[in-house]
Amino acid sequence: MATNCSGKTLIGNGNSEDLISYLPSNVIDCIMDHLPLHDTARLAIMSRDWKQIWKSLPHLKFDAQFFKQVLNKNESEDIDFFRIVSKVLLSHNGPIPRFYLHIPYMISEGPDVSPFISFLLNNGVREITIENCSSFSFDLPSHIFSCVEFKSLKLDFCIILIPPTFKCFKYLIHLQLDNVRFTGGRFRSFIAGCPVLETLILKGFSGVDHPTIEAPNLKFLNVWGTFKSNSLKNCQGLQSVTIGLLEKVANNRGEKARDLFDFISKSCKVQELNIGGYYFEFMAVTCYWGVMSWTFKELKLLQLSNIDANNFFQFFCAGRLIQYCPNMEELVISFRSTACSDDYVVNSDPSYKHCSLRRVSFDSVSGFNTELNLIEFLLSHSPALEKVYIKVNPTPASDLEWKLARALMRFPRA
Repeated sequence: MATNCSGKTLIGNGNSEDLISYLPSNVIDCIMDHLPLHDTARLAIMSRDWKQIWKSLPHLKFDAQFFKQVLNKNESEDIDFFRIVSKVLLSHNGPIPRFYLHIPYMISEGPDVSPFISFLLNNGVREITIENCSSFSFDLPSHIFSCVEFKSLKLDFCIILIPPTFKCFKYLIHLQLDNVRFTGGRFRSFIAGCPVLETLILKGFSGVDHPTIEAPNLKFLNVWGTFKSNSLKNCQGLQSVTIGLLEKVANNRGEKARDLFDFISKSCKVQELNIGGYYFEFMAVTCYWGVMSWTFKELKLLQLSNIDANNFFQFFCAGRLIQYCPNMEELVISFRSTACSDDYVVNSDPSYKHCSLRRVSFDSVSGFNTELNLIEFLLSHSPALEKVYIKVNPTPASDLEWKLARALMRFPRA
């Protein structure tokens, strides 16, 4: 028995009231929601009430930690992944609006998630996340497209065949597809069938050579994949765009890149733009040969990745893009420059000033003249510049940082 400082009884003998079990249901749900699934199962032994609470959890999260704790095996051992998840689902009562599934990498055969999806569709699911870390992709069951109530869908390493019967995900707000392969076409109608979609993330996707994205409520777009061109339709609400190519484009003439950036500059109010992978190389030819009328007036952050500053077209394009963003506050550039004796300079009006730029970051700097010329251009034309971060490329030349420091000290400031 315990007492407080006044001598009053706080907890009596074994027949005293169970205060925890009589907490408000919303408090109990909050506690359970913040605990790992394995720990919530252990709480079920406290009382029958808690056992029923565990069996009716609205959010199930089978993450990597869950499998590690439940199995208590070495990572090299195979697991009965299907049996474990099925046992928990079959003992569950009530709706499951949110479901997270981690597929361990040590399974010995391709995962079959179709029974899980069927069970969830019959139990009010609204959000599904499947993180596939195995060596086997899984086929996304076609009946998942019959659920129009989804709000969030995140899938990893799977094969997607859009059925001809698909109509829409009318409530879908967040769609993330990582390392997926589309088959059978219908990509454009699939995205267009998500009328309230706000966030679209496509990373490492394949099977769509010319993706067209039509989503009137889209705000955040992140596209990294293997494609020949891409376009946007009816996406005037875009605020953040990230686009990258995983492979070089053969016979690149860049017309499609021009169409895309014409749309972004004239029809959107994008505040963040990130161009990465081989996409910068893809658009650089257009930027040089085309007559551009781009102006990104709303842009605050510009990120340019994988730039070969010793490639004339890419260097020229980088200089142009910087000048197309008059209200930009932050610039991030990473290089992949190769050894070359060229000495390009940024072409600009001598009176040009970038009066909003405050922060600049350079990554993988090798000390080539073209890289230094770009840095010098920004220092001499940015009167509001406050901070410059430079990270050098790992190199056997231990004095590279010292050489860069001496060069920077000689550069004029705006």
